[in-house]
Amino acid sequence: MTIQPVTIIRVASLVMAALVMWLAVSKETGHKKRALEQFSSVLVTWALWFIGVKILTTWPLVLEYPLSVLAYPSGTSEFYLASLLTIITEFRGKEKHRTFQYEYILLLACSFFFFTLLSQLLLERGELVELVLFFVYLAAILLCRQVLIISALFSISAAVSVWIGGPPSIMGYRMDLWFYVVISLALFLLWNFEKRREV
Repeated sequence: MTIQPVTIIRVASLVMAALVMWLAVSKETGHKKRALEQFSSVLVTWALWFIGVKILTTWPLVLEYPLSVLAYPSGTSEFYLASLLTIITEFRGKEKHRTFQYEYILLLACSFFFFTLLSQLLLERGELVELVLFFVYLAAILLCRQVLIISALFSISAAVSVWIGGPPSIMGYRMDLWFYVVISLALFLLWNFEKRREV
């Protein structure tokens, strides 16, 4: 079983994102360490759901070649299902996750940018529009702490980019237009809910 180059780039992007988050967040070391631990926990949950969904969607292949399923390319549908199942699983700890909201979104923004950059440099994959979009998103997150509204605006921009060259992929998974529309609406609703809580 060979490890795909795109998998190595995903891992490298997450490591680089963790480094940027550690340097960019001005809170105490304990807070940053807990943020990384919680993010890693969510990521492991997502990965387990992803593998589970992948096994279900490639069941005939699993029966014939059990280990080859891990190297078998995954699609966007597995990404969607794993993400939905992770949200449902982690919903119980929403208060715990709210504490690290900025760190989570910064880690995601960094990962998306570094993955797109490394993919273009090493694999010559992706569009310049994607790289610019993820760079602007990351810069906005670093400069402004209103991460929910920035993420919602990013999702709208990603949806609009369908007319330029298709919606940007996330970590190598090509997203559908409706995905960015749903994410935008969800983030605007969450932002509105948090504003009401502050009043």
